[in-house]
Amino acid sequence: MIGTVVARPKEPASGYFGFFFAALGAFAILSVILVVLIVAVTIQRAKEARAGYTWQTDQYQNLSQIDPVSNVVIREQGEAFLTTPQRKEAVARAREWATEQGAPE
Repeated sequence: MIGTVVARPKEPASGYFGFFFAALGAFAILSVILVVLIVAVTIQRAKEARAGYTWQTDQYQNLSQIDPVSNVVIREQGEAFLTTPQRKEAVARAREWATEQGAPE
């Protein structure tokens, strides 16, 4: 993205300015990408909250937690957050159950 900047002999500082503005442009592009991702995650969280579930492991204890692959509830709303081993076991059970039911994975 940032190319090599060659300065003319009579303008030795122009190389620094070119590099500065190239770096500034790269920073601006990355900033826009970051803002878009933050907005997308915020919209997804709001949709899930309205639907009454979440796939996030340590937020929204008042919502049921689902396995995002099988869409099976692995923690009911109000229950304590699952530890990593508990979550792995619950996800494995949920995916096994979904496979037995013929649900697409």
